[in-house]
Order: sequence, then C-alpha cells, then structure tokens
Amino acid sequence: MTVANPIVGASDQLEATRGLVSFRIVTAMRWIAITGQAAAVLVVYFAMGFQLPVGLAMLPIALNVAVTLFAWQRRRRQGRDALWLRDSEAGQYLAWDLIQLGVLLWLTGGVSNPFAIVILAPVTVSASILRRATTSILAFLAIAIVTLLAAFALPLPWSNAQVIFPATFVGALWASLVLSILFVALYVSWLAQRARDMSQALSASQLALVREQRMSAIGGLAAAAAHELGSPLSTIAVVAKELVRDMPAGSPQAEDAALLVQETNRCRDILVALEQRNSGPPDSDDPYHHLPISTLLEVAAHPHQQERVAVSIIADPIHVDDTYDDEDDEGVNTEADLAEIDVTRLEQPTIARRPELIHGLGNFIQNAIQFAASEVTVQATWTPDTITVLILDDGPGFDPAILSRLGEPYVQGSGNRTQARRTGTRSGRDGGMGLGVFIARTLLEHTGATLDFTNRRRGGASVAVTWNRPTLSVED
Repeated sequence: MTVANPIVGASDQLEATRGLVSFRIVTAMRWIAITGQAAAVLVVYFAMGFQLPVGLAMLPIALNVAVTLFAWQRRRRQGRDALWLRDSEAGQYLAWDLIQLGVLLWLTGGVSNPFAIVILAPVTVSASILRRATTSILAFLAIAIVTLLAAFALPLPWSNAQVIFPATFVGALWASLVLSILFVALYVSWLAQRARDMSQALSASQLALVREQRMSAIGGLAAAAAHELGSPLSTIAVVAKELVRDMPAGSPQAEDAALLVQETNRCRDILVALEQRNSGPPDSDDPYHHLPISTLLEVAAHPHQQERVAVSIIADPIHVDDTYDDEDDEGVNTEADLAEIDVTRLEQPTIARRPELIHGLGNFIQNAIQFAASEVTVQATWTPDTITVLILDDGPGFDPAILSRLGEPYVQGSGNRTQARRTGTRSGRDGGMGLGVFIARTLLEHTGATLDFTNRRRGGASVAVTWNRPTLSVED
C-alpha cells in the first residue's frame, strides 16, 4: 500500500494554481489603461492644440472598450470559474493590449511619442504574475511592435511646424525601449519567480510541521487510550483466568476461556507498545515529553536507519574523537574548551520533544544516511551556554557550487546528485524540488537554531546545528 506524501501533494496543488490570474484584475487594469489613453489623446488634441487624427486615434480605444465589455459579459455567463484566467489566456489578453497600444502609437508618432514608454506596462504585468515562457513571448511581441513603430509610424503633428527627428535619435529611442522591455521582462520575472518559489517553499515547510504535529497528536492519543484501556483489560484478564480455572478441563467452554486469556494478553502487549511510543504534545507535563538529548537524537534517527550504514549517537560535553578531528568540523570541543565547561552541568541537557526538532534533525540524519558510504555519526556536545548537534557522514560531501546557498528553496546542484557531490536534497519526487534542506532548516531555525554546512577535509559532509542552551533545554 502506497501512502501519498502530503507535502508533495500540496506542492502539486500550489504548482497547478500558480498560473491562475483573476479576470477582474486584468479587466480593471485594462479600464485604467483605456481611461488613460483616452484622456491623453483628448488633452493633447483639445488642451495642447496638437492636430492629431483624433477620430482615428479614438478608434482603437473604442475597439478596446468593445472587446473588454464583450469578454466580461462572456466570462460572466460562463460562471464563477470563468473569472479566473489560465496563464495562456491572460497572455492572450495582454498580447491584445500590446497590439492595441501599438496601433494607437502608430497613429500618434511611434517611438517619438513621449507616451511610448507605456508599452512596458503589459510586459511588466506579465513578468510579475505570469510564467517566464509567456512573458518571453510578450517581450518579443513588444520588441517587434517597437521596431515597426520606429520604422513606419505616422509623424507626430506639432502645434506650429513639423518636427523631423534625426534617425540617430529615433534609433536611440528604439534601443532604450527595447532594453527597457528586456530588463523588465527578465528582472521583474526573476523577482516574481523567487517570491512565488519562497511562498511555495514556506507552505511546504508549514505542511511538514503540521504533519509532524499530527503524528505527535496521534501518538499522544494512542498513549492516552492505552492508559485508559489498561484497567478494564486487567479486569477482563482476571475474570478470564477464573473461568479457565473453574471450567472442566477439555470442555469447549474451557477452550474458549483459554483463548480469551490468550487474546487478553495480546491486547495488553499492544497497549504496552503504544505507551512506549508515547509522543504527545511537547508542552505536556508528562516526563516522557522531556528527553535527554541523546534519546531525542535516537528518536529522530530511528525511522531512517538502514542496515548498510552504521549510525553512532554520541552525547558528551567533552568528547574528543581523533576519527573526526578535522579542522573543518565545527561543534567538537577541543582541549582549550575544557576550562570553560561547568562541571556541575556535565549531565545531558533535557530537551522538550518538539515536532520541529524531530522532523528537522531527522531530515538531516536521513540525508546523511542516504549518501554515507558506511558510517554516520550524530554527536551532541554542550556547554553551560550552548547545545550543538553535529551530523557527520563519510559520503561524497556537498556540491561546492551550492554549498553557500544550502537552505535556500529550490537549490539544485550541477550534474547528477549521486555522483561526486550531493546538493543536500533527498532523491525521489520531492527531492527534485530542492525543498528538503530548506524545510529542515526553517523548522530548526524556528526553535532558535543556527546551522552551518561544511565539507570535511577527509571526505564527507558536516552539518552543525547550534542552540542557545537556556532557550532549548528544560532544566530541573
């Protein structure tokens, strides 16, 4: 039986709805453009005295009004769902706006018209809300329109004498518009894409936290049910044993009573196992929710362990292991640190079991196990002021090209991840999105942690997670 991953499912839903654009917004922007165009033509003709072909100039504006009214009525008749535009549909509307604006500028001087800069508006709107492919098409369409306007537009009539602009000046205007279109299409589209990616990644991290909290709640409910069912089950077991003792040996009733005793014992074993898996809410006063840091690391690592990789969990405030004594490995106390350690606090810190900790540390441990050759070491060290968890593996290490960007959403390495270096993301369908490290880092930083990613000099990766001890530990 395959269990669907809610994070992947939610990401698919976000990706499917990302191309939807409100038809109301597109229509509102078009009415603003129509009003501005009409006002500019009328003011220039009547107030400034320019002898424009006002009738011809108002024709594309009137046509745009008719198209807008027709599209609005048709969409309203199609129902509520029709008021949302797909990416391609929104692109078609913006393409029409570019063509209509191009015709209007052709009648009023082309690129020499001071209002020619407004041709950037549809491209800017597309870059901010539509996909890059659609924006690229609109940008090339705008460049083609600007090129035609520079070569074939009607001259702009002036109030006194006809002004002929030099070809160099017209060419400079054309170049400035083309460069502006390209800049807007690329830069604004990149910024909008980054914003959408960050929004989707944050949604995925919230889903991961909700999933972990749900698992904790289910565990707490199971433990509570096991505790409540213990008393009636003990009573049933006592009565069943008395029936076995009082029934004649070999009778069918005696066999049924013996079976009842057997099943009662089985139920008791199940309830004991449920109590041992107690994982209720982290703010509970139950002592099982406050764990030594080594036990917390074991809980985080247990679901991800594999037979081919040996996972060692070390918890020692003054542990120095020559095997992992690398200059690049942070979090290992040296002899100079020993004088700073308060001997009264050498005992392991007690940590509240929080879903963010379990999921975040578990993600990094899973990543280390996946890429390790044979061994993963999870080492916890602490001082009176800090707690550090160091996750070491003997695998290929992180991809140096993206090492400084680990923890950002959708960071992908070059080439095959499973070859010389790894990017820190998990394999599989969700691994391809580059969200694994981002989600883990976001959840751990929510607990007050700081993270550092390095490659070990002797090979392998190192992830150091450090907390301010008073904010994380639960001291007696």
